[in-house]
Amino acid sequence: MSLPATGASAARHVCRRSGLRSEEGRVGRCSGGRAANALFSAVLLLVLATQTSAVMAESNAPPAGGTAATLSVISRDPASPAKQFRVVLVCDTAESRAKGLQGFRRLRMDEAALFEFGAPVEPAFWMGSVPYPIDIAFVDASGTVVRVFAGCRPGSNELYLPGMPVVQVIETAAGAGLRAGDRVIVVRRDARRMR
Repeated sequence: MSLPATGASAARHVCRRSGLRSEEGRVGRCSGGRAANALFSAVLLLVLATQTSAVMAESNAPPAGGTAATLSVISRDPASPAKQFRVVLVCDTAESRAKGLQGFRRLRMDEAALFEFGAPVEPAFWMGSVPYPIDIAFVDASGTVVRVFAGCRPGSNELYLPGMPVVQVIETAAGAGLRAGDRVIVVRRDARRMR
């Protein structure tokens, strides 16, 4: 996390009053002494606390637009029961897809992150800083899981590629049991079905 420009500018401003310039690496006391330092520290803590709260709220927020969704997964094996996953993260913009589960809390076994692309693409996924193992499932335009990478390890730099165009990617807790050939139906809270 970087400091906002206002905080960094304020620090340079306080130090310039006494003729010291922090970018030159000189050490000295800024004018205003302890009072200025205490005020700057208080403002800095307030800014950091506000940013941290906003980041935490955003990373654990319900799906975009408040539209909750459920994934119904129909197994390729008729003897296996269907699985249900509650979508807790929707990534449907370039920025949200790039971030994905990085900084998001650990997924429960009945939860999923849904990445939507709108048009068929061949995306590359990687673990980044996701600190827990996950499964990554690629879904084509017909709603069929075409490839699954199970148990993707934290800290791995491996790229996970679908090998064909897909329109959705589903990330679940490791061991959730999605398999190639399964069918996925996304049901929105407003009863609108997708694939």
